Amino acid sequence: MEYVMSISQARRRFRRVLKLAEKGHTFILTRCGKPVCRLELDE
Repeated sequence: MEYVMSISQARRRFRRVLKLAEKGHTFILTRCGKPVCRLELDE
């Protein structure tokens, strides 16, 4: 599953985001509403 969240929100929930990434989830991080980073675990 792919989630979209702001960088500041990801920073506040960093542990949870990492645990979900380990389970295969992907995160699109945004700044001012524009995507700037894709976070996913590379296995």
